[in-house]
Amino acid sequence: MRALVVRGVLVLSALVASSALLGGCAQPDVAQTHEAIPAPAVRSAGSKGGGADPASRAASAVARDLHDAASAAPLQPDLRTAFNASRDLYRYAQALAPAVHAGDADATWLMARVVDTCAVYATDPAAYARDSRLLQDMGLDAGAALRAARDHVASRCGRFVAGDDFSLARTTQLRRDAAQAGSLAAEAELLAAGQPLEAGEDYAQELLERVHASFDGEAYSAIAPAVGGLSTASLFGQRDVAPQYRELVWHLAACRLGMDCGPDSPLMTSYCVNGGICSRDRAQGFEEFAYDAAVPRQSADVVRRAVDALVGRRGE
Repeated sequence: MRALVVRGVLVLSALVASSALLGGCAQPDVAQTHEAIPAPAVRSAGSKGGGADPASRAASAVARDLHDAASAAPLQPDLRTAFNASRDLYRYAQALAPAVHAGDADATWLMARVVDTCAVYATDPAAYARDSRLLQDMGLDAGAALRAARDHVASRCGRFVAGDDFSLARTTQLRRDAAQAGSLAAEAELLAAGQPLEAGEDYAQELLERVHASFDGEAYSAIAPAVGGLSTASLFGQRDVAPQYRELVWHLAACRLGMDCGPDSPLMTSYCVNGGICSRDRAQGFEEFAYDAAVPRQSADVVRRAVDALVGRRGE
């Protein structure tokens, strides 16, 4: 069985057999005809200075121009919101490309997320579809939910093909460019993927502190997979949290800070597609699912207090 890659982490799809169960995602839209998409040749972003104004203008233009592919209704003027809501990531990537070329840090990070989200599908759409059918036919309790989640990814990525070069190397380079341009979420993702901008525990701890101080939900979620291995995690109200729940605490804090954690959010879809960790209730978002299925009752209060401590006054 093929391996699945999302946000730089390799997870064997065989993990489905031992995972928590069942949650739905939207059914697929009809795939559209592919048209060549220009590869975003991102400039070297070693400096945060020159080009900042053009980048900001380009990002604003993208936010204005992006529309929901199905209804053509304008999306909220926020590149991140547009990524979460887009039903057609090919179209989103085309609209995003000018801001990426202009060196906008957030746009470059979001392009990395597009590549990451669609990499497995775009490499071989036919094989992806066969694997989806196989997983459903295996008779797993999570089979239907996993198929729905994989179909949701396929519907968002349906216009990409192997020639679009959705490689791990490209994702990493986009993340690195975004981080060097000032994207805290991209910098956190690099650390979580074991490819930090700088080596050493001091850098990792300093980055965790910057993420904590940012109150940026996307950055909280991005660094979450790395938190369990960082000693400073205990400084933010997590001394009593068992190591296996620390990642969850940061994801829950991200939800509290406004990151999309709904039933069809990238976070819920990623958990289901990559680890087979799916909710039985199709209407559950991440927070409800976590306390319902992932956190034992006797640990729930500890986890809630840790989330409260992380978000502080910004959590309410």
